[in-house]
Amino acid sequence: MKNKYLLVILTLVLAVGLMGIPTAKAAYTLVWSDEFDGSSVNLNNWTFETGGGGWGNNELQYYTNGLNATVSGGILTITARRENYENRQYTSTRIITRGKREFKYGRIEARIQIPMGKGLWPAFWTLGANIGNPNWPACGEIDIMEHVNTETVTHGYIHWDAGSGHASYGGSTSVSNPTAWHIYAIEWDASRIRWSVDGVTFVEANILNNVNGTEEFHLPHFILLNLAVGGDWPGSPDSSTVFPAYYRVDYVRVYQDNGTPVPTATPTPPPSTTYPIPGQIEAENYSAMSGIDTESCSEGGLNVGWIESGDWMDYNVNVQSSGTYNAQYRVASTGTSGRFDLRRGSTVLGSYTVPNTGGWQSWTTVSGNVSLSSGTQTLRIYATGSGWNINWLRFSATATPTPTRAATPIPGGNLALNKPVTVSSVENAETPGSAAVDGNTGTRWSSAFSDPQWIYVDLGAIHTVNRVKLNWEAAYGRSYTIQVSTNATGWTNVYSTSTGDGGIDDLNFTATSARYVRMYGTVRATEYGYSLWEFEAYGSGSATPTPTRVATATPTPTRTPSSSVTPTPTPGGIQSWQPNTAYATGILVVYGGTTYKCLQAHTSLVGWEPPNVPALWQAQ
Repeated sequence: MKNKYLLVILTLVLAVGLMGIPTAKAAYTLVWSDEFDGSSVNLNNWTFETGGGGWGNNELQYYTNGLNATVSGGILTITARRENYENRQYTSTRIITRGKREFKYGRIEARIQIPMGKGLWPAFWTLGANIGNPNWPACGEIDIMEHVNTETVTHGYIHWDAGSGHASYGGSTSVSNPTAWHIYAIEWDASRIRWSVDGVTFVEANILNNVNGTEEFHLPHFILLNLAVGGDWPGSPDSSTVFPAYYRVDYVRVYQDNGTPVPTATPTPPPSTTYPIPGQIEAENYSAMSGIDTESCSEGGLNVGWIESGDWMDYNVNVQSSGTYNAQYRVASTGTSGRFDLRRGSTVLGSYTVPNTGGWQSWTTVSGNVSLSSGTQTLRIYATGSGWNINWLRFSATATPTPTRAATPIPGGNLALNKPVTVSSVENAETPGSAAVDGNTGTRWSSAFSDPQWIYVDLGAIHTVNRVKLNWEAAYGRSYTIQVSTNATGWTNVYSTSTGDGGIDDLNFTATSARYVRMYGTVRATEYGYSLWEFEAYGSGSATPTPTRVATATPTPTRTPSSSVTPTPTPGGIQSWQPNTAYATGILVVYGGTTYKCLQAHTSLVGWEPPNVPALWQAQ
C-alpha cells in the first residue's frame, strides 16, 4: 500500500483494455475463508500489526493491538478514531495473515464497505511472504483495493523490483457509491493478474515467464486489511472528516484450482490503438506512462491526475500530413507549479504552463502551436512541474486565427530572426530572451512573474516595419504595447491592447522606420510571467547598419519609455475585471460600471469580484 506520489512507474508489463467486460469464472474451489462469524478477530487467521511511525507513507495513525477491531453479526469492523494514543492523534487497525494463511495464485476476494472522508485510506492487499529477505519492493505487492478521500474510484496495482528499482503497474475504475457493499477481487495465475469490482474486470497485468522481473508474483503472498489515516497520498484529515470512521468486511475468500497450478495461458497482446491527428485524445488512453493515476472527471469519464515532475504519458498517433498544428490541453490545478512539455523522442515540440484554475476539477484549456511531421509516431506529455491534472489533448490542423488580426503576407522574411535581444528579466537560465528569436517554436523566453516586463530586438539596421507576430506560450500578456525606436531610447507606440487572449497575435500597423522593436507588457493574463515562443518582425528597407543607440540627449533608462514620445501604458491602465487573472498592485479595473483599484497583488477567482473583496479592491 505505497503512496502513488512516490511511485517510479514502469509500464513494460503488457496490459489489456478490459473495462466493462465481465470476469470469466475459472474452475475454482474455495480453499480458505474468514466469514467473521465469531465474536472477535480469529487469531488462527490474523495477526495484529501495531505501531506508528508513518509506515513508509507518513501516515498519522497508531495501529493498536485489537482495540480498533470488532466482529459482530458476521462483519469485521475496523474503526479509525481521532484520539491521542502513543504520541499519535489517530488510532486504527492493520491485520495480516502472514505465517498463518499464505497463498500462491487463485482468486482472492472480499466483500467490503469503505468509509469516505478527507485523509482516509482503506486497503485490501497482499505482500510476498518472504518480505524482509528480500525487502520491499523485491518481495512483491498486490493492491487488490485502495481508496482515498471522497473519490468514486478504486485503484488496483502491483509493485515489484524490476532489477533497476521499484516498478509498478495497474489501473483504476469508477465505483458508484463506495460506501455501499462491493466485491473487490483479483484472479491470479502463472500468466497474469486480473482486477475486478463486482465481477467486472478493469485492468490486467502479464507476469508470464517472469516478464520484466516479475518473479515476485510466482511466490506465496499473505493478505492484509487496514485503514490508514493521512499519508502522502490522501493528505491529512480536515474538519469535514467524520470520526469514528468504519471500514467493514463481510468476508475474505480464497479460491484455487484444487491446489494445482493454473494452466499457463498465452497472454493477450496489449492494445495497439493509434489516434489520428487532427483529432482529440482522452488523457487516460495512454499507451504507456510513469507515475500517474486516473480518477473520475467532472466533465465525464476519467482524467489523469496526481501528476508530479518527471511523470509522463505516451500516445501513439498518426499525423495525416506534415505541418503546424494547434495543440490544446484541458488542464486543472490548485497550485502554481504545473508545467509540461510535448515531446517526440528527445525533441521538445512545445512547453506549457498550467495556471491555477481554482480546483482539481475546475478545467481550462492551454494551447500552443507545434510542428509535426507526417506518419505514425509516439508523442509524450512530460511533466516538468508538479500538481496538475489533464482530461484530454486535441490537435487542430491550423491555429484558430483572431479575425481582426488576420494579416496579409508581407514579402520578405522575419527581420528579427537570430538578432540580438534585450529583456527586462528571465524566469530562469532555460528561458533566455534569445529563445524568442531563434525560429524554434519549442524554445521560449519567459520573464519574471511581475509587471511590467519587456523584450526588444535589434534589427541591426533601419527598416520600415509594419508587422509584428507574437507566438505566446500559455503565459501571455493581457495588456501590452508594441513599440519601435531608432535608438532604443525614445519609443513610439504602434499598437496597444488590453484584451490579449494568447495564441498567435499577428499584428499590422502603420509602416514606421525603426531599428528596435519592443513588446512592453503591463498586465499578465496568468500568475506567471510573459512567455513567447517566438517574437517576429516584418517589413522592408535598407540593411545599412546604423549607429548603435546614439542619442542626441541624455538617454532615458531603457526600462522606462521616454517622456518625449507617446508614453508606455503603466499597470494603472483601466481594463475589465476577469476571473483567473493575475492582478498587480495599482491595476485599475471596471466592474459593474464602477472603477476599482487593486490594493494587493493576487490572482482573481470567481466570487472575488471587486465589490465582494474590499480588502483587495477599492472603488475609485
